[in-house]
Formats: sequence, structure tokens, C-alpha cells
Amino acid sequence: LASLIYITVDKTTTGTSNDNEGEEEIVETCGYDACKMQIQPNKMNIHIVAHTHDDSGWLSTVDEYYINRVNTILNTVVLELNDNPNRMFTWVEISFFSRWWREQSVEKQKMVKRFVKTGQLQFALGHWTMADEAVTYYADVIENAEQGMRFLEYHFGSTCGRPLVGWQVDPF
Repeated sequence: LASLIYITVDKTTTGTSNDNEGEEEIVETCGYDACKMQIQPNKMNIHIVAHTHDDSGWLSTVDEYYINRVNTILNTVVLELNDNPNRMFTWVEISFFSRWWREQSVEKQKMVKRFVKTGQLQFALGHWTMADEAVTYYADVIENAEQGMRFLEYHFGSTCGRPLVGWQVDPF
């Protein structure tokens, strides 16, 4: 899926991170600073955002969805981001991402951390799953958000791991 959004670039999130001793220091240029598009004030500036929307258990079981779709999507995204540093991708569903993350080698996890720190891979919403809005109890929404955000902060830090966009593309 891809969505069209309009962005006004006015917030910065930069710094350096040295989370792991002995690893190469990566300058954090995540968030709005990761945008490589040159804004042209006299023209309409449109960003096309490649992103996920993987329902946890809608038409397939969670396992079928992960095995048949999510695993392939994430492996392809990592290859494409590694091949072209100008590419970016936005991931939404942390439950699927965490499962994929646990299956990866330390080397691939380091590569993905680099993508996050440089803004090539960004997270939107940050919830464990994207909840339907029609019959969701507020305490469940909070717990869903907390679980996803804790995963992101633990693995990617509070600067680049924290989503800057609230994302709800499937409201009911």
C-alpha cells in the first residue's frame, strides 16, 4: 500500500547514538530530518509513503499472514533499503515486526538499527497491532500502545524508535 500525505518540515530530531560499545557510531538523522526531498515552496510537495497495513488475523490466521506475507515483505524491505540509501519505508504493526526481529541474525539486526537511526525505516503508530476503532475498549488501546512502544524503545531507543506519526488507516 502507498498513501499520499503532505508534510511540513519543521521539527528536527538529530543527535548521535553510541548504544553498543565497539560498534560504528551512527549519526541519527531520523524523523523529519530523514526526508531527502527538496521542498519547493512554489509547488505542491507530495510525499508517497510506502507503508504496511497487515491485519493480525483478518482473512488469515496470524501465523499464515506472517509466513505468507509479512516475512517476505520485511526481508525484501531490508534488501531494498540496503541497496539504495535514498529509499524509505514505514512499518506499522509491531507484533509482526517483533516476531520477524527475533528470527534475525545479530548482523541483520544491526543493519536494521542503522536503517532506523538514519530514517530509512520509520515506525508509525507504534502499537502492537492497529486496533479497529468501533468496539475497542480504551484500556485495551492503551495496553496495545504501551506494548508496541516499549518494544520500539528497548530495541531502537527513545529518539528514532519513537513514532512521530499517529496512524489509523483502517478505522471502522
